[in-house]
Amino acid sequence: MFRADRIFNEKGQIIWSKVLSPEWTIICVCSQNKPFMIDCIEIHRQSVAEEFLITGTLHLYGDKKHIAKKKILQSLESGTSLIGMELIYSYSNAKSPEMFSLEGDIAIHETQINSVIDFVSMEDATRSESLFELSDDFGHLLKIQSLSDVDIKCGGIIIPAHKSILSARSPIFATMIHNNQMREVIEMDIDASVLKIMLLHMYTGKMGYSTVSQALDVLVAADKYQLFGLKKACCNFLKEMVSIDNSIQILTVGYMVAPDLKGFVMDFLCKKCEFSVLQESEHWKMLERTHCSLSLEVLTTVVRDREQKMKACKY
Repeated sequence: MFRADRIFNEKGQIIWSKVLSPEWTIICVCSQNKPFMIDCIEIHRQSVAEEFLITGTLHLYGDKKHIAKKKILQSLESGTSLIGMELIYSYSNAKSPEMFSLEGDIAIHETQINSVIDFVSMEDATRSESLFELSDDFGHLLKIQSLSDVDIKCGGIIIPAHKSILSARSPIFATMIHNNQMREVIEMDIDASVLKIMLLHMYTGKMGYSTVSQALDVLVAADKYQLFGLKKACCNFLKEMVSIDNSIQILTVGYMVAPDLKGFVMDFLCKKCEFSVLQESEHWKMLERTHCSLSLEVLTTVVRDREQKMKACKY
């Protein structure tokens, strides 16, 4: 965020805004006394019909120096269009920076606020906040690469990491670095973007994928390195995102590494897919060429399901 990017809102305040999605926008509102210092952060939404729980952590950097941190655990009730959070700076700024950078993670959960209030006690809220802080701190450890003792080489890049964390999170990594006290280089044959998402999860428990294609690649890597939490999260994401267009891609990966996901897609194809249309797609033709037995299994399953439905209709 540069000074030149600022705009004025209807109240005459200087703001920076970032559209997160068609529904959600984050806005940085500047101080009245220091027009270029961010005073508070607001999260806005378009629709006000539903209730949400918003969680996460945001970090504000000024001229590449960390100047503020804000943890989020707030409810957004029906009829309310925004939440606002004041910032407390880690040091006194006599002069506002030329450039700001806002980094972090925000999770937006659709929920019933009354249920959340009944279910989440103060102790639960404190525990959740502590876990957010722990996750965030480990994420910074990965970013600043402090005290790293192993290098991971992948696709022409080298990422410094920490043996203790890798070993604790993945039995495959533990085997790779067992009994080796010297600094070493671990070479990996996965895409660099997949490695970064995988490391983000290993250090913080967060999910860094946003598309079906990314989730499929990460799922294969999670299975290979026995990151079972990440594997489960990928499967859940793919189940939510499955469609006629991507069903064969998801089915193929499920067939290779996730039987439960494969079964879910099979059920989807039986219930919601026009099979004659699917057979004309390039993905199906590719499946017949590369996984003939799987395509035959799909065809058999769909035909059997239709026969059962026809028998049920007769009765």
